Amino acid sequence: MGKRNKHGIPWVLMVLFWLMALIPNLFGLNIGQLISLASAVTLIPMLIPVWGFVKLPECDPEGWNASKMSKTFASKGSRIALCAVSTILLGIFVVLNVLKFSKVAVIFVCVYFAVCAAICVFFGDKLLAAGEKRLAVKGEQ
Repeated sequence: MGKRNKHGIPWVLMVLFWLMALIPNLFGLNIGQLISLASAVTLIPMLIPVWGFVKLPECDPEGWNASKMSKTFASKGSRIALCAVSTILLGIFVVLNVLKFSKVAVIFVCVYFAVCAAICVFFGDKLLAAGEKRLAVKGEQ
């Protein structure tokens, strides 16, 4: 079996997409649960730019001073308070989505995150190095 198909997509990625379509059908998950799962998983990374707002004046002082937000959120405490409120609201939304899951969906989500964590911990460096090598080779061509 080759490492990539004729369109250049890694076969491992194709197998993962195949499993993502097969597993919900095997366990009888409905589309509402899958949508709740997708929204919960995609909203969590939104906290990165939200909390980046706290450091914005230090990272881009000129841009910060030119913005209208600098007058409203002049103190670091006010920026932290805004980020905390945003995090709480996002957390409530994610928890409400997760509460809709059936037991099978909760097990599926836990296994999914465990597998993702294991891949990141045990294979993350190798995957990043392979990606950099592929980009270097592509850049030379």
